Amino acid sequence: YVDNSPPPPPREAVAPAGIRDRGTGRPTKRDRREMERLRGAEG
Repeated sequence: YVDNSPPPPPREAVAPAGIRDRGTGRPTKRDRREMERLRGAEG
């Protein structure tokens, strides 16, 4: 068959949600705000 789906986005365009240790659960508001602050400084 012919695959007409669009190509996947480039790897660098897909920002990771953040690397967290296994078993740490969801980030707290403080953690999330810190991640957003760091992400904002990068881009």
